[in-house]
Amino acid sequence: MTSSLTGSLFSDPPALHGEGSQYWGLAWPALRWLEQNVEPGMATLETGAGSSTMMLAARGADHEAVTPSADEAERIRAECGRRGIPTDKLRFRIGPSHEVLPTWEPRPLDLVLVDGAHGFPYPILDWWHLAPHVQVGARNAYGGLYFIDQFAPLQNWSLTLAGRYNVARVVLRDRSGLRPALDGEHSFRRFNPALGVNWNPRPALTWFASLTQGMRVPAPAELTCADATAPCLLPNQFLADPALKAVTARTVETGVRLRPTQQLRMSAALYRSVLSDDIQFITSGAASNAGFFQNTGATLRQGLDLTVDGAFDRFHLGAAYSYVRAEYLSEFRMRSPNNSSRDAADEIAVQPGNAIPGVPQHSVKLALDWTPEARTSLGFGWAWFGRQYARGDENNRDVHGALPSYSVAQAFARYRPGRDWELSLKVDNLFDRRYQSFGVLGRNFFTGSGGTFDAAAAVPEQFVAPGAPRAVWLALRYEMDRK
Repeated sequence: MTSSLTGSLFSDPPALHGEGSQYWGLAWPALRWLEQNVEPGMATLETGAGSSTMMLAARGADHEAVTPSADEAERIRAECGRRGIPTDKLRFRIGPSHEVLPTWEPRPLDLVLVDGAHGFPYPILDWWHLAPHVQVGARNAYGGLYFIDQFAPLQNWSLTLAGRYNVARVVLRDRSGLRPALDGEHSFRRFNPALGVNWNPRPALTWFASLTQGMRVPAPAELTCADATAPCLLPNQFLADPALKAVTARTVETGVRLRPTQQLRMSAALYRSVLSDDIQFITSGAASNAGFFQNTGATLRQGLDLTVDGAFDRFHLGAAYSYVRAEYLSEFRMRSPNNSSRDAADEIAVQPGNAIPGVPQHSVKLALDWTPEARTSLGFGWAWFGRQYARGDENNRDVHGALPSYSVAQAFARYRPGRDWELSLKVDNLFDRRYQSFGVLGRNFFTGSGGTFDAAAAVPEQFVAPGAPRAVWLALRYEMDRK
């Protein structure tokens, strides 16, 4: 029955929030996500009620909805009856969420929906009450023993030798009492050495080089979602999964810092960092958020950083350029059902040299600050980011290609009318540019006439995150008890 419920609600939206009211509720893609991912018997709760309540009831969830209106609850029950949606597992708690939740009898929850449209601070209070009752609890403990020594073996040379023995312990506990297999203790230990050397042939010039090793411990969400045979519906479903290895990073860096004048500073650095046992999220179904984490081998971050910083009379100028070559070093296969180059099994082959999605190869940042007099400053900033691949296009072969490069500008001004007062103005995205800062391959269900919902005609597309439009902030600050 629920295979077409999202489409039914879209084509015939119910007026659940008052007589003659228009439809308003959960966004259609989010409603579709509930239809695809909620399983019968899942324990769910939401603050607010509407179309999401109907969807959770239709999916057979053991659901509670908190709403201040008894009339709204009756309208939802009546609409469920009209559409043939069972309500035997649906319960309403009548009253404002900040009054209901403090007296709510706790139970383990698989999914929580917090109504962000409620005024501040109620969504935060709702989450504070409900977060402790999700199915899995995690406790992290980190410890370390380290040493560091710096000495000068020769004139103008300094050597730094350091090491740290890291111990990390991640304890997972099933709070429901129904899934004891979720219980687990994961321990990680590693000694990480570091070596650095500086050469100062003259006061304004420093050459440096370093060798370091670091470790990243898998997060609880990664440890509980690492089984290819039991993919998770992130970010809310946790399963008893095999352990992951810690990620180890080995980095070599060399560079120079130069100060040709008192007002001008420059630096350049080359680095190469190889990550062993890097962790990758592997999509396992049509939904881009259904999948599992796994160690996929080695990855590389290698690049160049250049900076210039100078003060000239009443002007201050800063510039930075970064080149980073982020790529896979190991071959592996992964499921990517919305990639145009996928095979018959909906998989793609990731090869050494393929670029890691979400990392622009080039970036440039500029900043200019002008202080015409002591109380006033005006500034301008500009940043440019090169192309990057969308998540799901790890093999860099999807027909949509990489996201285009983009730039964004910022302006600001400050004025101090008095000793304790400051008036400031900031404008982000000064020229109101349209750009995309992130992409993911997904499936578009709104391909019907006039952009209507049509699940049967869904097509793979590249979904992008639009950049924020122009925004203006005007602030007045007063400092009390300033000495």
